[in-house]
Formats: sequence, C-alpha cells, structure tokens
Amino acid sequence: MFQKLVKKRMVDLDLNQEKLAAMIGRSRQTLSTALKNDNLKEKDMRKIADAMNCDLVIKLIPRDGE
Repeated sequence: MFQKLVKKRMVDLDLNQEKLAAMIGRSRQTLSTALKNDNLKEKDMRKIADAMNCDLVIKLIPRDGE
C-alpha cells in the first residue's frame, strides 16, 4: 500500500525513483526493491515522506467494544 501512495506522490511532484533515492540517501536499486517488496522500516518511510513534503501517520484504532 505504501508503494502506491509513494508512486502517486512521485507523479504529483514529477520525481523519478533515482531522484527520490538520492533525496533519502539510498540507491535507486535499494529503493526500488524495498518498495516492490513492501519492505521498509518506519524510519525509511518517514525519510521518504519528509523528502516528498508529507507527514507519515500511523494509527491503531480500537475495535468496537474494546
């Protein structure tokens, strides 16, 4: 899911993976693999969000009755 959000935002900002990777201090290959496998640590997701001028919000919402 994160991959889809990142790719949409990249289109909005006219960024390619190489530019985004450089902005977060990673290689394009490393970024591409991590996004493809949905294998990102929270700190990397925050770096990506920050580079694209976005906030990363992670929520736990209690289920009804709990």
